[in-house]
Amino acid sequence: MILLEKNQLLKQADSIYVAYLTKAELRIRLGEGILLEKTTIENQRIQIAGQLKQLEDAIENEKRQFQYLINTKNEFIP
Repeated sequence: MILLEKNQLLKQADSIYVAYLTKAELRIRLGEGILLEKTTIENQRIQIAGQLKQLEDAIENEKRQFQYLINTKNEFIP
């Protein structure tokens, strides 16, 4: 399912930004980094979190529509 693959990609991107943020914070503590870099990374993570929330909602909606279509109370992933 495309939505699940997109979910996985967004989670991978978030983990990359977590590692990047850790390194940016370390550079700031050592006096080599700039605060703008850290802020930009944090904003990217916030955007990814928003996209993940929208995607999770879309996945749940697709599940409900599929459930309605096949007229069952069992939960399936289309």
